[in-house]
Amino acid sequence: TRLPPLSAYTNRTFLKKGDVLMRQLKGTPLNMEQGGLWFIEEGLVSVRRDPEQTMSFKSYKRQQRRPGMWQNNYRHMRLARFGPGWCIGFEDLLSGYRGV
Repeated sequence: TRLPPLSAYTNRTFLKKGDVLMRQLKGTPLNMEQGGLWFIEEGLVSVRRDPEQTMSFKSYKRQQRRPGMWQNNYRHMRLARFGPGWCIGFEDLLSGYRGV
């Protein structure tokens, strides 16, 4: 690891393409059991929009009746991409709530 002073407080995690780092809803209290702070040493991590987190129950039911609109307006899309040297989750630790 490149962070020797923190080695007693960190765990190494290896992900492959398509693995999910976190799936906690934005705005919910931070769950440290699911992880809180990640340091990227190599590779890329993408933040993707999950349309199921951004719609109400009514709009979800409406989309069930019109599947074509679901495909056009409620797609997954990349919001950000982070690489080596980035730290993910520090805002969440400061606020106590999941931010992304």
